[in-house]
Amino acid sequence: MKSSHPKVLFIASAFPPVVGGSAHVYASLCHELGPDAAVLAARRSYANGAELPGWMAWDAEQPFPVYRLDFLRPQYRPRPRTIAHAACRYFFEDRVLEREVIQQAAGIARKHKINLICLGELYSLHNIGRQLRKELRLPVIHYIHGEEITAVPPARRYVAGAFAALREAQGVIAVSSFTRDQIVSRCQLPETNIRVITNGVDITRFHPGHKTTAILDRHALHGKKILLTVGRLERRKGQDTMIQALPRIVHEIPDAVYVVVGQGSQLEFLKQEAVRCGVADRVIFATNVPAAELADYYRTCDVFAMPNRTMPDGDTEGFGLVFLEAGACRKPVIGGNAGGVPDAVSHGENGVLVDGASVASVADACVRLLRDSELARGLAEAGLRRARSSTWQNKAQEFRRLCAEVAA
Repeated sequence: MKSSHPKVLFIASAFPPVVGGSAHVYASLCHELGPDAAVLAARRSYANGAELPGWMAWDAEQPFPVYRLDFLRPQYRPRPRTIAHAACRYFFEDRVLEREVIQQAAGIARKHKINLICLGELYSLHNIGRQLRKELRLPVIHYIHGEEITAVPPARRYVAGAFAALREAQGVIAVSSFTRDQIVSRCQLPETNIRVITNGVDITRFHPGHKTTAILDRHALHGKKILLTVGRLERRKGQDTMIQALPRIVHEIPDAVYVVVGQGSQLEFLKQEAVRCGVADRVIFATNVPAAELADYYRTCDVFAMPNRTMPDGDTEGFGLVFLEAGACRKPVIGGNAGGVPDAVSHGENGVLVDGASVASVADACVRLLRDSELARGLAEAGLRRARSSTWQNKAQEFRRLCAEVAA
């Protein structure tokens, strides 16, 4: 039976098996859209050029077609040495790659009778979207998470072109009211042109349950009060502040430990910080947690805490999907009162918001929730209700409605 819904081509540099918030958002939406979605993504890592492990097996399991090029944008590389070097790189490397992506996307659009295009990265893909709109006469939607607006790249030509592309787009999605407000103020885009679709959660995967014995055994956590952070090891996430707060927490809660799940550039710094603070024996780094075990880590903790903060360069959290995942597992949460996190965590309702730059504020919140079981239980129950109203099925319906409006 032919679908009555618009068919969408997602073009996304970050897509599974890449791990990350935006990649997870696009994959979750596409899973709900099924054959009404098609995806163009990269098969190699932008960091080292190696093939993404498991990409073929992942693609084969999906209910939507996935197409791959080696790269959709240039790899990470040193800044050009001269203006001439920059010009050569742009015309003989970047433009050639851009044309290859446009040709591949146009072929997919014709093959699957695509009705509109959704771009999952602003700076490197906005010109591709413009060219596809001209060639195929298809509307374009931009999916904006936050940091791409607040932490702009150094090359001003990218900024000017990207912001202009947002103003020209037929639809703009923001993952939080914070992100929407940033687009309005920085890009001079009318609020009526932006649709807020907050992130969703898979409640069949993330749900309440008992602590997992295998994880307790693996990390010697039996009898401990477990604080947990899940996320990339980046400064804005606040794992460093958690480690700095741990001596105060342990003074009040002697059996407290801190489990850090994730990978990233800050790993060695965080390990050194744990040693400097005298809590290396209280911090467990779980850097290679399989996706299948992630929900078990949530279920095994007592409090989920990610005291995010806005960095001096504007880098900030656009929403905070992990707070929904923890809530879906009926866990109380602590988040930073920055970026789009207040859209995920309502202070005093389904969690606690703190100043993510304040060690004292973070420590006080952790001690309070570890001590006050009644408060923690009430926040956890509210978090579960919030998660159950924010399923990916619901978010896909919101996305479909926008697509239908734009396609019409």
